[in-house]
Amino acid sequence: MRSLAVFAITLMLSASASASVLAAGNTCFYGRSVDSFEVKGRDTLVVRDMGREYQVRLNFCSGLRWADRIGFESFSSWVCRGDKVLLIDAWGRVQDRCWIDDITQIR
Repeated sequence: MRSLAVFAITLMLSASASASVLAAGNTCFYGRSVDSFEVKGRDTLVVRDMGREYQVRLNFCSGLRWADRIGFESFSSWVCRGDKVLLIDAWGRVQDRCWIDDITQIR
């Protein structure tokens, strides 16, 4: 019973943290729903999820042009400014981690 209560409290804290990030005016997207991405420059990519598009500006990401796949490293299910984009090669290895400077919804 105690472990269930701890889990419920953890879940409530993470949900309230996500809600406060979204309410603060930050643009975030749900990382698990991203279905494609396109590199738009040395430090910019566009990610698509469920019909929406987000421009993601990264803080210096030299290997972005050669990324076969991407992933996200975040503190919740939401990907926001300050989280990381993982550059993953064809063999599934993480080649680089790039900090997210800004996210803008473009469609």
